[in-house]
Amino acid sequence: FNGINLGTRSNVERMALGIGRSFQHPYLIEQMTIRENILAGHAHRSQQRLQTVIRELGLSRWVDRRVDELPYGWRKIVDLARAIVRDTRLLLCDEPFSGLDASGRAEMRDVLSRLQSQGMSLVIIEHDIARVRSLVDRFVVLDFGQKVFDGDPDQAMADEATSMALRGIV
Repeated sequence: FNGINLGTRSNVERMALGIGRSFQHPYLIEQMTIRENILAGHAHRSQQRLQTVIRELGLSRWVDRRVDELPYGWRKIVDLARAIVRDTRLLLCDEPFSGLDASGRAEMRDVLSRLQSQGMSLVIIEHDIARVRSLVDRFVVLDFGQKVFDGDPDQAMADEATSMALRGIV
């Protein structure tokens, strides 16, 4: 990342470099508010940055509610908020559309698109190919851990080996 080998870096060092991570299943503290969850471990962050993240991700109406009151899709967005409150430049997303209904997938897609438009780079691991295709300019397709394609999303869909790897996922 920016010429730095991340293989030897701790998670704290990676965060300091501007790398954030969201999880397939958000690990949030159920009895805490959205605000408290976003700031957990980051209390030194400015209130201005917190308010910016809350506004950017559409969390204003939820911010003082407890996490256990939120629908699952909004919990995933709180997890994203926690990952980007550190002035993240690269966000690693593990299956952001997993477990979401149609409206949740649309909201997640809009949130990720807004982050991209603000200059954030995304690495998305996902099985919902249609959603990812609309967000990315490059596909890397793995089949049982082996890279079978690296390139343009439209070419990925036309590539025979890639299509075989994606069969059953699409």
